[in-house]
Amino acid sequence: MPFAQIAGNRLHYQLEGAAEAPVLVLSNSIGIGLEMWAPQVQALAPRLRVLRYDTRGHGASTSDQRATSINDLSDDVAALLDHLDIGSAHFCGLSLGGLTGQSFALRHPQRLQRLVLCNTSARIGSREGWSKRIDQVRNVGLARLATTVVPHIWLRPEWALAHPASCQVMVDLVGRSDLQGYIDCCQILRETDLNRCIPAIRARTWVISGRHDLAATVEQGQALQQGIAGAHFSEFDCAHLVNWECTSAFNEQLLAFLSAP
Repeated sequence: MPFAQIAGNRLHYQLEGAAEAPVLVLSNSIGIGLEMWAPQVQALAPRLRVLRYDTRGHGASTSDQRATSINDLSDDVAALLDHLDIGSAHFCGLSLGGLTGQSFALRHPQRLQRLVLCNTSARIGSREGWSKRIDQVRNVGLARLATTVVPHIWLRPEWALAHPASCQVMVDLVGRSDLQGYIDCCQILRETDLNRCIPAIRARTWVISGRHDLAATVEQGQALQQGIAGAHFSEFDCAHLVNWECTSAFNEQLLAFLSAP
């Protein structure tokens, strides 16, 4: 597995696709690593260099130096691009990955081409909600949490019932996540509110919301779109994982957005 030494951590990444094509960074949600983007690789790789990575404390990435803010996570992306000698890239992030993308756009605008923000907002959840989540995972563990969160919040319950194998893959991936890495990111989400900052984003941006998303609602997605000058907005018939539930439409529209003049 390829790793980069970044900020005292080993960051696991995968770089696939056309060697001379534009680079697209894919940034994961809390509780799961780069595997969450598996439904995209085959469709995107013929036309893009797809760079997936595990956020600190997720997947095979370590968190010996624990992140304390969303800026740490976005700076990891810039350092990873440096490690791979990549000057600039497109960025697509979901949930926590979307917040990472907003921070990256604000802190490293010269490194960013186009920005895709999926199932996210400038402020995800509340301080009280994330504090309760931290207590919950400490008490019951991630494996138990995954059995309720994945099929009822991350995915539409009816979709999960119709696709039991895909749902179970996601449950297993979340259930195996590192507990401390998950808690670290819960703490970051508890403290992060970029509402006052997002008007400074200048990259061409596409905001995506899920019609049935309880974690990052359509209204929050629309507010995010309205806060970024010239941003586009789309609503998909899904819950929190648009790339998982609406794979074909998402892949097709993502390629169209990134390749449009």
